[in-house]
Amino acid sequence: MRKTHSVVSLLLAIGVACAQEAGVELDKLEALQIAETASDRESSAAQDLQKGIEDLYGLKLAIVKGNTASGKPGILLGRTLALASGQISEKELEAVKHDGYVIKASRNVIALAGFRPLGTLYAVHALLERLGLKRYPVGQELPAMEVCTPLAGRKLAAFSVASKPFFEYRSVMDHVDRGVFGASYLDLGDPQRGANPDVLGRNSHKTWLKGEWLGADHS
Repeated sequence: MRKTHSVVSLLLAIGVACAQEAGVELDKLEALQIAETASDRESSAAQDLQKGIEDLYGLKLAIVKGNTASGKPGILLGRTLALASGQISEKELEAVKHDGYVIKASRNVIALAGFRPLGTLYAVHALLERLGLKRYPVGQELPAMEVCTPLAGRKLAAFSVASKPFFEYRSVMDHVDRGVFGASYLDLGDPQRGANPDVLGRNSHKTWLKGEWLGADHS
C-alpha cells in the first residue's frame, strides 16, 4: 500500500511540475515578433502590447520582424507567424473570421492572431487583460482609464482561447465613428462597389467617383 501511495504521490508531483512548465514565465520572453510584411495595424498592435507589458512588468520586449518563428521564448503576433510556427492553424482562424481571434500560451511562447489584422488587434487587448491590464474607455477625446494588476510570480498559466464576435464584423456605421480602437473596413474593398445595382436600381454602367453623393435613396 505504501508503495502505491508513493507512486501516486510521485505522479502527482510530476503532473504539478509539468503544469507549471507548460505556462509562460514572462521574465524569460526574449522578443515580440511580427512578420516582415506586417500591416500598419499589426505593427501598431505590437507597439501597444510592448507598452502594456512594460507598464505591467517593467519588461520592454524588442519588436523583431521576420517571417520565420525564432523558436525561442517570446510572443508571435499576427497571422503569418502564428501559422508559420504551427502554434495556430488555418482551420482555427477560419473558424473565427472575420474579426475574431485565437490566442495560445504555453511553454514560454505566446501566439496570437486574428483572421485578419483587426482581429489581431482585439487579440492584443484580450491578452493584455489576461496579463493584468484592464482598460475602461471614457470617450473619444480622453485616454482610456487603466487598472494594472500584475500576475503573481510574473507567470501566465497555459491557456488556449478562440473568440468570435456575435456579429460577423465588429462595426456598424464605422464611417461615422470608428470607436476607441479605430476600426475600419476599407481593407475589405471599396464600399461603393458593394451595392447590387439590380437590387437598388442603380445605373450599373455609371462610374461612381470616390466620395460621390449617391442620392436620396441612400443606394
